[in-house]
Amino acid sequence: MKVHPSPAASRHPLPASRGEGRHRRVGLLPACGEKVALSGAKGRMRGLIFTLLLLLVACGREQKQQARLSTGGDPDRGKVAIEKYGCTACHSIPGVPGPKGAVGPPLDHMASRQYIAGKFANNPETMIRWLQDPPAMDKETAMPAMGVTEADSRDMTAFLYTLK
Repeated sequence: MKVHPSPAASRHPLPASRGEGRHRRVGLLPACGEKVALSGAKGRMRGLIFTLLLLLVACGREQKQQARLSTGGDPDRGKVAIEKYGCTACHSIPGVPGPKGAVGPPLDHMASRQYIAGKFANNPETMIRWLQDPPAMDKETAMPAMGVTEADSRDMTAFLYTLK
């Protein structure tokens, strides 16, 4: 059986390879198909990055909301209060500008810890009391009473509970 080419095929022959005919490369520009594929990969990567950023923002909001509900404080005001009381002079605290003190323990992952000062159950009520007057709870602690108000300690606890 003999196959005859169509009249249209004889008038517009397809190039044998990408380097020929109307799809020929010019300089360093990619061929049409390659450019579309590259744009698609870039588009997918941008979409992935955008999605990850949205998840991070949503996760941060969720942590703040959980901290607000469990402590009755405001994490944003708590961060400001931590700066005001100079907590970074003794502690390294993620997200809080200032010196990275090494006298007290680092406070990263505070929300995931079992104990406060190695002695007390880590829960909002205990943390709030601890921040107001550590020596009243443990006479041998090196952490001084800084005159932290009840409202500030509640806010500071809310911020610390965002550090998971």
